[in-house]
Amino acid sequence: MHHRRELRSADPKLDSPRVEDAIDDHGHLVQFYESDAFLAESVRDFIVAGFERDEAAVIVATKEHRVAIDELLEATDFDLQRLRNDGSYVLLDANETLSRFMVDGEPEPALFSAAVGSRVARAAESASGVRIFGEMVAVLWKMGNVTGALSLERLWNEIAQAHPFSLLCAYPMSDLTDPGSFKDVCAQHTRVIPTEGYTALIDADARLRAVAELQQQVEAGRLERRDRAYAVNDALVQGLAAAKMALEMKQYEVLRTTLSATLDRATDMVSRLLEGSAPDTAPGDLRRKSPEA
Repeated sequence: MHHRRELRSADPKLDSPRVEDAIDDHGHLVQFYESDAFLAESVRDFIVAGFERDEAAVIVATKEHRVAIDELLEATDFDLQRLRNDGSYVLLDANETLSRFMVDGEPEPALFSAAVGSRVARAAESASGVRIFGEMVAVLWKMGNVTGALSLERLWNEIAQAHPFSLLCAYPMSDLTDPGSFKDVCAQHTRVIPTEGYTALIDADARLRAVAELQQQVEAGRLERRDRAYAVNDALVQGLAAAKMALEMKQYEVLRTTLSATLDRATDMVSRLLEGSAPDTAPGDLRRKSPEA
């Protein structure tokens, strides 16, 4: 019977207990993270849990992360060279693998099955199971291809029906700024694992306090957006409505005065919103260089 070894981090700040039950779980998991070092150690824990159960491992990651994960695994008791030779430890480049099945910004199912599904099937032949760390979705997301990333998440779920495996995806939290897209990512996974900022809290009371603080921030943000909407209505919408009425009545002097006052209020409002967030930026400097994705 295998026993879990104590895995320590080279950086004491990162040497905090992870949500072990979550990272060991089978299914389609997603790990959100803040630092690359934490990601590498989370993947190591995930892969080691599989090796201890005689499961194979397939890692599809960027070069930087592949190297970091491989170095951490080399420091364990497992013979990685033997595992490589018998196909139980497979390292693939995320960008190169993507190029094998992406067509016009979307993953092509048949090509994906040939490029990835076949590798998973081969790895499963001589093992009790397969654990996969996949970073291709995060690469697509960082490129701005949110639709392609979500389509790829769905394809992973589909091939899991033919080749059962444990899959760990990972996204840097800094890339997930849109609440709707964040929910879409979570919906594609059976388990969601928060960043190290939460998993480092080993005390149950500290975790409850952290959740409460997040809830307070969400509510405060909702109230702030409501107050801003009222302010925009009072300062701008009402002024524009008055200007429209003056135009329809051909009261051009009133129109000029109203538009001038409304523009002044808009400029003042933007200036106050920019305070402390965009140094040396004036309202007139706010010009989009390209349309939003």
